[in-house]
Amino acid sequence: MKRYMIVPWCVCLLVSLCGAQNDDIVFQPSYPQLKELSRHGGIATVNLTIRDDQGTLIKGAKGVLGCWNGTRDEAYSDENGHLVLSATAFTDGNYGIEKDGYYGSSGGEYFEAPDKPFGLFERRRWKPVVKDMVLKKKRNPIPMYSKHFSGKIPLLNQAIGFDLKIVDWVKPYGKGEENDMMVTVTTKEVLYGKRLVTEIKEVTLEWPNEHDGVQVCDSDTWSDFLSAYHVDLKKPFSRKLILESGEDRYDWLKRGKYLVFRTRSETSPNGELIRCHYGKIYRTIDAAGDEFALSAVFFNPTPNDTNLEFDPKRNLSPFKTFEEEQTLNLRKP
Repeated sequence: MKRYMIVPWCVCLLVSLCGAQNDDIVFQPSYPQLKELSRHGGIATVNLTIRDDQGTLIKGAKGVLGCWNGTRDEAYSDENGHLVLSATAFTDGNYGIEKDGYYGSSGGEYFEAPDKPFGLFERRRWKPVVKDMVLKKKRNPIPMYSKHFSGKIPLLNQAIGFDLKIVDWVKPYGKGEENDMMVTVTTKEVLYGKRLVTEIKEVTLEWPNEHDGVQVCDSDTWSDFLSAYHVDLKKPFSRKLILESGEDRYDWLKRGKYLVFRTRSETSPNGELIRCHYGKIYRTIDAAGDEFALSAVFFNPTPNDTNLEFDPKRNLSPFKTFEEEQTLNLRKP
């Protein structure tokens, strides 16, 4: 009798292995498939449609997919802006899109395992990823003053002037000449066991002139060009911004944010704004110990020009080029 009981068990096993499409069969969650894919790898497919920032489909954009401990693939978008990238993946992968005249875009995925088990003769595959991608056009990149900053905090719990064009503390603490922004690093005393430790509580940024100020904006973290093309003059400027530390010391300016500033404002006898300068500050803002750092500051030298699109090949900073100064990952989300 035992000999005949093996037959139906084998049939059920073969049906399961071959991936039979039977709605009556209830499978366990995808953990077995995930374990199998993570151990042996599987085909990951990323199906992308590429458009510009105006919604127009882009032909000829190059896409590249690379997977951790896996393989790599590249393809070009067709006349419908469509491209498919396929590579062997064990857990995750990153992809990038580029084309001349546009800023590159990128993305990353932790691939999902399918819900149903693989058939006996079926290749292991992750669930396909289907997404739209945007390439921002290079419209009008201009020369700017651009520099990173990292230096000692001259005085704690006291406002110190900072020059956003030279990107340094004002004299006598640095080479700066204009009080574009006042920086106050406030500390607090924290008791660790029996030891009293001084820690930084908050960083306050203030703008001295009546029409000066700052806007907190959302970054396009998927693009090499993180900011908007121009300052939004309909959005109000704040004269003061208080930053508090988040989960780590790099979270003074929250993830996915950047700052737009207006400084050196001049007014008419009637108090109307007649002249100013605009610029932006990218995350990260870092304050730890006795050090203060800004990952990248961009200062537009043309009065009243709201353009925020910087040409890194025409950096006006007399110190180093933007690329030479770039030591932090500016696209960190």
